[in-house]
Amino acid sequence: MRGVGGVIAGCGGALCALLIIVGALGGGAPALDFLNHFLPVFSALGLLSFLAAAGCAKRGLRRRWWLMLGGFIVLGSWRLGPEVLARLAQPHDDLKGIRIVDLNLFKDNPAPGATARWILNEDPDIILLEEALKRGADVRRALSADYPYQVSCLTRMRCSTVILSRYRPKLVGGLAHGDPENRRAISAAWAVFDSPHGDILVIAVHMQRPWPLGDQEFARQMIAEMLDRQPRPVRDLAIVGGDFNLTPWTWAMQRQDKMFGLVRLSRARPSWPASFPFLAIDHLYAGAGWRLGRITTGPRLGSDHLPLSATLVPSNG
Repeated sequence: MRGVGGVIAGCGGALCALLIIVGALGGGAPALDFLNHFLPVFSALGLLSFLAAAGCAKRGLRRRWWLMLGGFIVLGSWRLGPEVLARLAQPHDDLKGIRIVDLNLFKDNPAPGATARWILNEDPDIILLEEALKRGADVRRALSADYPYQVSCLTRMRCSTVILSRYRPKLVGGLAHGDPENRRAISAAWAVFDSPHGDILVIAVHMQRPWPLGDQEFARQMIAEMLDRQPRPVRDLAIVGGDFNLTPWTWAMQRQDKMFGLVRLSRARPSWPASFPFLAIDHLYAGAGWRLGRITTGPRLGSDHLPLSATLVPSNG
């Protein structure tokens, strides 16, 4: 029985190792890169499987073989390391600055009141909301007294991606050229705010799902082009956040980081599903004019996503 268990565990570990290898080849192939979303799962299951197989092995040589394969899993998961280390190195300073909250509300959110109260308790200056329609719109309306300036990616608040702020916007617009609510266009709103620190460009994003495979590439190109059009002072104070449906250990995320030219603050922070988060798909970026005071993942609030809350401090302050 012990031998059978070892074989089953070894086969499970081998399957995970194969999936990790295939994903590592996905730099130019979206179909292969899709596997990298689940790299932490494959890594954990593969390592546990090989350790279980080593425990079931009767001979020392065979046990060492299984342990070597477990070491291969660790090496094959190298893309997890920089993200985890970057998160551990992030500051936790309670500094005064611009406070940002980002949350995919979930259109059928059963607790809009509790969600709005949590956001108000965080006391953000700028709020990025995705899926702010249906019951999610109740959250937006509950915040309207404290955040009178609300920008949608379509006119008359017909888009579910919105920006709420205490600052009056100087310019507003959207990147949705089509039907964002049916996944036929990127759902992204933008606004330029006149703040005490200078003009701040804020972009709220709800990226398409990673399937059809490669469908996100055009959307991230639109965001990158908009950032490139900004004067340097505005770009340095840019803030981009939202639900990107993209994890940090994909090759697509590495391309996106380079295209945006901003600092990604949300390092290795699982946010979906809220009941048992293992996919880090909600992200915040900031320009070179900011330094991070703190960033935290919030509680479960009736959405299938966990919120992000961050404080940004001017880097020259």
